[in-house]
Amino acid sequence: MQGVEVSHFNAALNALLSAHYGLMMVTIEEAQRKISSTFGKPDTLVIDGTPEIILTNHLRQYDSQAIIITEEIGTDDLAKLQPDVEDPRRFRTIFIADPMDRSKVFCSFLSQFPAEDTIGEVMRREDTGVKWVASSGGPMEITGGSSAITCVRRGLPIFSVMVNHITGQLVWCCGAGVYWMKIPEVYESTDLDEILKKARPLVFRSLNRNYQSSMRRFVTFTGKEGYLANLEASKLMKPAELETNLFFKEPGGPLRILYLSEFQQEEVALGFILANGEKIGEWIHWLPFARFVRDSGHADEPAFKVYEVFQETLRMKDTALMATPPAYSIFQPSSYAGGRIVIDVRRVSAFVNPSKIRSTILIMPRGNSLMTLLAKQYGHREIEFANEW
Repeated sequence: MQGVEVSHFNAALNALLSAHYGLMMVTIEEAQRKISSTFGKPDTLVIDGTPEIILTNHLRQYDSQAIIITEEIGTDDLAKLQPDVEDPRRFRTIFIADPMDRSKVFCSFLSQFPAEDTIGEVMRREDTGVKWVASSGGPMEITGGSSAITCVRRGLPIFSVMVNHITGQLVWCCGAGVYWMKIPEVYESTDLDEILKKARPLVFRSLNRNYQSSMRRFVTFTGKEGYLANLEASKLMKPAELETNLFFKEPGGPLRILYLSEFQQEEVALGFILANGEKIGEWIHWLPFARFVRDSGHADEPAFKVYEVFQETLRMKDTALMATPPAYSIFQPSSYAGGRIVIDVRRVSAFVNPSKIRSTILIMPRGNSLMTLLAKQYGHREIEFANEW
């Protein structure tokens, strides 16, 4: 990564860690209370608002002109996006955050513990992991409540950093590779060089003929109205096949990419993950993995293929298209990048609240020949990002 990109990474890293440690100090009673009516949405809880406020303030201290898009408040920085700029190399840098993923599941889980306990005290209990898996799904390295920040610079996703509040694991992906580590119980300001000394490489599984039964197995979200209809309209499988192959119906957002990693048991390896018409804060964090994770058998090839799925029938949720055709997509070919794809900031600026941008995104290991064939048969668009400028 370039020097300024490392600086952005360090800012996001410490913003995320500060949010995690701040959340750990909140009591269970406080976490379930509605936050001030002046912040976020009417139903925003302290468990949602606390990490969002902390990480946003941290990024603002780093750069008062930073463009930050978050779940609860969207952004107040649309005027800074310069929608008249055509050259992606001049696009403004954007930080996109999901400050608290799976918060409803997390809140429900916490309700079984004493109200006066802090979240940190609960996380340090020896039986917390077992109880989480029993009530909220496993493996907990993937299903845990999490926070995530992704940076888009010059139209390209340059890094993602994510923290799992249940396991205390930090996962990040950038030009330096993809790694994970356990974070200490007490917060200390850190940087990329320091965490690389303590980190372990994160391995993603390749698919080949030995994984034929896994190629159709997948995870996506169908837990609310409209999502199952969007999934069926994507024509990836027949309805009966969807029921058979859908591994988990209510996965988290940012950590979903880890279902394709060694954290998922090999005997139930997955063939792909899908963003099912979900908001940008759920899936944007997968895109640096699509750029930087290499195929174990072909080091010069990306490990994943990415497709934007669209449909003949336009479906909307909260005033946004769930499966965007190319003409309406934020993913646009750029003549400045030889026709390869960039994230077009001009499309982002067209939304009053960019956190409501939705898409249906399929990510699969490069070796998943079956789903590659199906994606091409239905004309879904492969997203191949531009190289570094």
